[in-house]
Amino acid sequence: MTLRLRLAVAGGVVLGVLGLAGYLLIQSVWTAQVAQIDEQLTGAARAAAVSLDVAGPLPDRSAPVGSAGAPPGAASAIRNVQNGLNYTYLAVLSGNRRTVILAPTGAAGQAPMAPAAGPRPSTSPRAVTVASTSGSQRWRAVFVVGTGQNPSKPGVTAGTGLR
Repeated sequence: MTLRLRLAVAGGVVLGVLGLAGYLLIQSVWTAQVAQIDEQLTGAARAAAVSLDVAGPLPDRSAPVGSAGAPPGAASAIRNVQNGLNYTYLAVLSGNRRTVILAPTGAAGQAPMAPAAGPRPSTSPRAVTVASTSGSQRWRAVFVVGTGQNPSKPGVTAGTGLR
């Protein structure tokens, strides 16, 4: 085996190891980021579900906070969170009706689809990747029902866009 051939093989091995290390680094960062997003969504969905169990159903979004039809206590606090730097989507799903509580600033009318598995109890939520109701954006979403496991209760969807 010539010196040139040995150097080429060694160079190929080094490039292969570096490529594999780069791939594993990207995968581990992606996994860590998705795990962090899942924890945030799970917390948001649980808090919203518990708040809605306490406060009852939300009125239409057109009702101003503080009016006779506005939700009391915790549910109105959720609505007051909306600001210009919001990246979280939060909605109440009841049958075919979707009441948006919080929408990301840059989503331009897009929303996550409800996970196909249906709502889960707030004690065991699970985040999944879903498509958008319109557009091509993918979302990471959690769909839970309140503290009771009554399937007739509305579910809460929390999601954030994956870019």
